[in-house]
Amino acid sequence: MSLRSWLLGFDPNEVKALKAEVADLKERLRSLEDISRRVELLEERLRVLDYVSDSTKENRLWIKELLKDIEDLKLEIEALKLKSEADSSGKAELDELDLEARVYDLIRKGQTSPTKLAQALGISKDKLYRILKRLQDARLITTIGKGKRKKYVPVLEAENE
Repeated sequence: MSLRSWLLGFDPNEVKALKAEVADLKERLRSLEDISRRVELLEERLRVLDYVSDSTKENRLWIKELLKDIEDLKLEIEALKLKSEADSSGKAELDELDLEARVYDLIRKGQTSPTKLAQALGISKDKLYRILKRLQDARLITTIGKGKRKKYVPVLEAENE
């Protein structure tokens, strides 16, 4: 059987049906290509959104760190003010009650590290620990954590946590 006889052997209705099926398949292919382009665009948008989201998280962390640094600077300024007040008053050393009040005030303002407290007040750690012990005995402050991570907080804040 030759190609010509094979082709002539098809019913014209079958040929029309095959042409219609081919046209339908071409249309489906165009639709699939269109959907594929939309998916690619959505994937690109998702990548951009993911990048923006990551940078926003990084910016938030950066801003939180900056705010913490600002708070630390405020505490250092407060400590310098306290130190200059003590120096300008002519006292070589603050009396114990005044130191207790200042230590408690710094703790209330967020200065929780013994090292930072001692530096802020310009006193030795031994003297600071004696003052902290008296404040704990008076139940004005308490500790959170142990060892090097030990922090001092006012009793009211500790009860809220």
